[in-house]
Amino acid sequence: MNSINESLILAQESLILAQESLILVNESLILADESLNSINESLNSVNESLILVNESLNSINESLNSINESLNSINESLNSVNESLILVNESLNSVNESLILVNESLNSVNESLNSTPHAPCPMPDARCPMPHAPFPSPQSLQFLQLPTMRTFLVIWLGQMVSTIGSFMTVFALTIWVWDKTGSATALALVGFFAQLPRLLITTFAGIAVDRYDRRLLMLIAEVVAFLCTLVVALLYLTQQLQVWQLYIIVALYGGFGQLQVLAYSTSIALLVPQEQYTRAESLGSAVNYSAAIFAPALAGFLYPRFGLQSIFWIDLATFIAAFVTLLIVRIPRTSPEKTVDDHQESLWQKLTFGFRYIWANPSLTAMAIAFTLFAIPNDISKALYSPMILARTGGDSEILGAVTTAAGIGGVVGALLLGAWGGFKRRIHGMLLGFAGYGFFRTILGLGQTLPIWIIAHFLAAALIPMFYSCSNAIWYAKVPPSLQGRVLAADQLIGVTVSTITPLIAGFLADRVFEPAMHPTGSLAPIFGNIFGTRTGSGITLLFVSMSICTVIVGIFGYSVRSLRRVEDLIPDSSQS
Repeated sequence: MNSINESLILAQESLILAQESLILVNESLILADESLNSINESLNSVNESLILVNESLNSINESLNSINESLNSINESLNSVNESLILVNESLNSVNESLILVNESLNSVNESLNSTPHAPCPMPDARCPMPHAPFPSPQSLQFLQLPTMRTFLVIWLGQMVSTIGSFMTVFALTIWVWDKTGSATALALVGFFAQLPRLLITTFAGIAVDRYDRRLLMLIAEVVAFLCTLVVALLYLTQQLQVWQLYIIVALYGGFGQLQVLAYSTSIALLVPQEQYTRAESLGSAVNYSAAIFAPALAGFLYPRFGLQSIFWIDLATFIAAFVTLLIVRIPRTSPEKTVDDHQESLWQKLTFGFRYIWANPSLTAMAIAFTLFAIPNDISKALYSPMILARTGGDSEILGAVTTAAGIGGVVGALLLGAWGGFKRRIHGMLLGFAGYGFFRTILGLGQTLPIWIIAHFLAAALIPMFYSCSNAIWYAKVPPSLQGRVLAADQLIGVTVSTITPLIAGFLADRVFEPAMHPTGSLAPIFGNIFGTRTGSGITLLFVSMSICTVIVGIFGYSVRSLRRVEDLIPDSSQS
């Protein structure tokens, strides 16, 4: 019995050991299962990561394809420009050959005259004309032979190329903001934020322009403008561009743009003879209006077909061209003209010097007031121009581009005619008559209902802009010493910048909140003006546009009643004579 009992005990212990072994095996299986689950989860994570990597690669590939398409479109545009330049070059060669033939003909005539005997002069004194005096060069061509004038033309060409690219971007972004928001206020805010930093920088820029190298200041402004455009391009390509981001970028762009404008304008008196100020200013006007010809047409074509990115790349290339032209020239520097001891002059006195200089001269004060009274209604109407055309055409960018291009052609034609003519002998006539004529044709633009009327009216209005701007600026250049022009012109421009900053907000508010609702079929102004402007979308904007244009006519006419303004050129001596 004992042996049986011991066998049973051993068997029982064996069973217990077997049971424990099974438990261990079970636990091992559980651990193995958990390990397999962990491995499976890891594999799933790896699989998801690979999917994300694949999607990222696909998006990168799509972006590269988009960039490649943009580069192709840019290449096609550059090829077209190159072909145009070749045609222009061929035309210039033909003109040159014609001029050579004309010159040979004139030489032949001159030789014939030399071989012909002439009777002696009956009155051999200074009044007796020389029969064989050489043909004089036209005055409009003589000044081009000056070394400093060649420097001005190099800078001018670079600015023209850069301005075309910038206008293309501005035009395309205007359409983009309108498509995204459909609000005149949003467009006005872009203009507001572009002007706002100029209020802060203009007086400081005037001090810097009078003290530092103006070419260097222009180079710095070009670099900042390049970087601003590059940031907008990258935001757009990554589909992150928002309207509020434009407000920040155009603020930075506008601040340094004001520095560049001031440095450029004050360089004219250092590079151009005084009697050619109006012509030089007309060339400056031709820059903006040449851009207004090509930029809307190119942007209106490229934007719906290739998107904003193609326009950005062109703009960046034009910045580089302008930068290079500034690198290869030299602008003379002025000797600082001290009005008081630098140690006694406070910062406030430095910042307000330009205002005090203008205020001390009644005629310069009248000039500043007249241009301000013109700028207020004109800037309101400028803020309304694009929304007015877009609202009345159902957002048609090609019509807007056609009308804007007509204005560009008008501006170039006006600038070229002014350059050939030289303007009024009394420049104040060019300013005041320009105000009145410009306002008249802008009124026709607002009253017109068809594309041909818009094109003709805008062409004629823009043709007068070079006249009143060039004549006004020529007066400032002639009457203010070059060493003071930075601060004095900064003060004058600050007044204009203040107006330009405020008026887009006024225009947006009046258009969206007052005139548009009032010109609806049930609005308060519809019974009065509905027969003239209609009651559809855009009628209120048009009524406000026409009202502001009429105000500019009144400013031009009323200016003749102010003696200190009318006789500004007689009452202030030229800076070269003082």
